Amino acid sequence: MSLLLSRCPACGAPVTFSIETSLVAVCESCRSLVGRGDGALENYGKVADLVETSSPLELGLTSKFRGVSFEIVGRTQYRHAMGGVWDEWHVAFANGKWGWLAEAQGRFYLTFEREVPEGETLPAFDSLVLGERIKTVSKVPPLAVGEFGEATSMSAQGEIPFAFRPGERRKYADLSGSLGEFGTIDFSDDPPTLYLGNEVTLAQLGLVGKKRTVEAEGKAVAGVQINCPNCAGTLNLHAPDQALRVVCPHCNSLLDCTRGNLKYLEVLAQAKVKPIIPLGTVGRLFPDGPEYTVIGFQRRRVTVEGINYFWDEYLLYDRTATGGFRWLTHGDNHWNFVEPVSPGDVTTGDREAVFQGETFKLFANNTATTTYVRGEFYWQLQADEEASFGDYIRPPRMLSREIYHSKNQTYQELKEAIQQSASSAEVQWSLGTYLTRSQVEQGFGVQDLPTPSIVGMNQPFLHKSVYKTWLLLLMASCVLFGLNVILSRPKEVFNKTYALSPLQPGESSRVIFEPQPVDLAGGKNAAISLRTSLSNSWLSVDGDFFNEASGLVQPFSALAESYSGSDSDGPWSEGNLQPEAYVSPVPAGAYALRLEFSWEAWTGSGLPTVGAASMSPTVTVVIRQGVPRVGYFVLTLALLSVVPALICVWHFSFESRRWSESEYNPFPQASGGDDDDE
Repeated sequence: MSLLLSRCPACGAPVTFSIETSLVAVCESCRSLVGRGDGALENYGKVADLVETSSPLELGLTSKFRGVSFEIVGRTQYRHAMGGVWDEWHVAFANGKWGWLAEAQGRFYLTFEREVPEGETLPAFDSLVLGERIKTVSKVPPLAVGEFGEATSMSAQGEIPFAFRPGERRKYADLSGSLGEFGTIDFSDDPPTLYLGNEVTLAQLGLVGKKRTVEAEGKAVAGVQINCPNCAGTLNLHAPDQALRVVCPHCNSLLDCTRGNLKYLEVLAQAKVKPIIPLGTVGRLFPDGPEYTVIGFQRRRVTVEGINYFWDEYLLYDRTATGGFRWLTHGDNHWNFVEPVSPGDVTTGDREAVFQGETFKLFANNTATTTYVRGEFYWQLQADEEASFGDYIRPPRMLSREIYHSKNQTYQELKEAIQQSASSAEVQWSLGTYLTRSQVEQGFGVQDLPTPSIVGMNQPFLHKSVYKTWLLLLMASCVLFGLNVILSRPKEVFNKTYALSPLQPGESSRVIFEPQPVDLAGGKNAAISLRTSLSNSWLSVDGDFFNEASGLVQPFSALAESYSGSDSDGPWSEGNLQPEAYVSPVPAGAYALRLEFSWEAWTGSGLPTVGAASMSPTVTVVIRQGVPRVGYFVLTLALLSVVPALICVWHFSFESRRWSESEYNPFPQASGGDDDDE
């Protein structure tokens, strides 16, 4: 029910409070903040005009969230200490609750005030550490500190559930969790106020298809033309409603940009660099992805052991309602598409980071300095800007952590600046995905990009699929061999024992026995096994299967031997008294088994007395068909492993060259290469 309480104390225009629990309303006539006092309206001062942020939201939009109806009835704007602006929309629910819908760079966060139970306290502002997970209230998992600092109240619109005052500064901390949880601690209250909720999408809010959403999604990438206030050179701005800093390509002037109006700040001392992809280029990197406009370019440098390493970063802008900013990075002729991720989605350890259940290994920790900038940027870019960063890799992806600060400023000095209301601290996590040269060439219409000469930080090894194929083939071979063993059912077709004459030490003998008939089945191999009673002697058999009808002869041979004795090391023995020989499958039919035995007695010491029973060797010949060949199975596995083994050596070399560029190199003896196999 709408309640017309009175007229604006400043201009006399009617002021309507449509929500009984709202405390402040903005007069539409004079933009004064009208607050509910004790029976009368109070004037809290005027607010500035709202900064256009191209939001898809507006006052009056209604929908349902989790079954409860709501209406957007208020809007407040805050300025970040780094110069950025964000909106907070105030949502009145039908059940009497208020929601805070924060919007920043195309992402939305819906939170509700959460009472801190008696006996519990929130962490102090000066105890916060970026990236550290802190406890808020019981039954809520610890949340990661993604940002803390001070914001300035700027402007407002509609009805607001608290006493908003323009120009007021408030300290805050933004928190996030691994399941999309989001929270804010407002330290301007005493005790601090806690807001908890989740990151949400317009679809979850039921606002897709609403008036402003449709209009925003339908907008094409627009821009304006304006002159540099320092050199009068023409500038083409592609995101004038989002950019806070512009660098003139003609005179290197750093310009402040507010709603397209440029203000000269300083001339940057930098040598000109020509981007490979010109600013203003529109491209699509992924077939089903959005179009991006290249609006900014910067070159960055790290110094390691006195050596400078450079890479380039292109700022990409997607103007649709669900879009925002992305990066395209280029270093050592390798390319990556980079998008932001929530700090709460990342858990860090000593030398690893976990994101979406996957572990990334720490590759580098360093400080990056921006050496050249050109184009438009969505933050308050500074000439002395540096960033502490850490890169974690899991090819083809890379997690990067950055904390921006002034040149030569330590993290502790940054915290002290925050305490003095002179700065803010934010940890930014991003996820890079490796791109091939052809993807960049096709996406942005550039040609003849240079070929990489070294292995990239998160460049994938393109032949890892061989391992999976190899494993599948090994498993298939094992299954087939196992089935062969189970189903083969070997059949014995011959079994006979032959007695051989005894020998004196050093003597040898040879004998040919009468051929024996054997029926062999077709399509099955034959295994010839010898079982002997030799002692300190050897015995060989040479035989064949002879088919008189076809004239086919299939030869085979086997050697049995047994030796034993003693020396200074003690007793010893060697030999094989049960050798086997195999013949390939032959046509089915009746065969004659022809056998020739040769044997000899050893001349070493320890021989039994000649003529004793133990010196009369016997040999039993057993022939079976359909016997699985373990040797062939092992040979098959070996042959299947040749190519994967070579790939593995190549892969090891590839990884050692990758990590040779890292101080956390797990291959300490590896040296970098100057060739690239991908």
